[in-house]
Amino acid sequence: SNPDHRPLDGAPCRGEWTWRRSAVADVTTVRGRIAQNAGTSSIHRDVLADDGGVTTVSRTGRLDMAGLAREHALDPVLMFQASMLEDVLQTVRAASQREKRLVRAHTIFDLDGLSVIATLRHVRKFGPPAAAVAQRYFPEVNSSTTVINSPRGVETLWGIVSLWLDQAMRDKVSFRGRHFAKALRDHARLDADAVSRLPKLLGGEASND
Repeated sequence: SNPDHRPLDGAPCRGEWTWRRSAVADVTTVRGRIAQNAGTSSIHRDVLADDGGVTTVSRTGRLDMAGLAREHALDPVLMFQASMLEDVLQTVRAASQREKRLVRAHTIFDLDGLSVIATLRHVRKFGPPAAAVAQRYFPEVNSSTTVINSPRGVETLWGIVSLWLDQAMRDKVSFRGRHFAKALRDHARLDADAVSRLPKLLGGEASND
């Protein structure tokens, strides 16, 4: 390892190694593009919950499940998921070390645009492996998961995916439809100032880009 490297955002080192985020501009393969760009998640480090936890947003509803299944792209999707969760882990570890207490993230899943019928066809292929990654390797990263813009029928999908999660992880999840402002306040624990820093599509004032 390079002794000049510094941990990302002040995150503590793991032995001699540090977690470093890097962008790859010359991805040419279909799977590479999926792993890099089909990821619809982002960390909003300036959107803090009332317990000091950072907010992550996942625009899961925009994923083309049929296309991913057609390209046999399970591995790239899991690669992105693991990379994103590792990034969140390092962020909350840095905050925990800085504040000398346990800090965890609050995740918002936006299901706007999700096709329940198309997803049902492939949920058994993607759901269990994705649930296993989250539960096995990152069980304590999230404090809460608030699912918004839930279309009718999404409870059926959740009923399938939740079979692979333990009760503690299931208890973190709350579903809301198009009227989710109260859930952002009560479940994601975001005050008015924090909500204002979210993208406009989520009720905030920031750009949707």
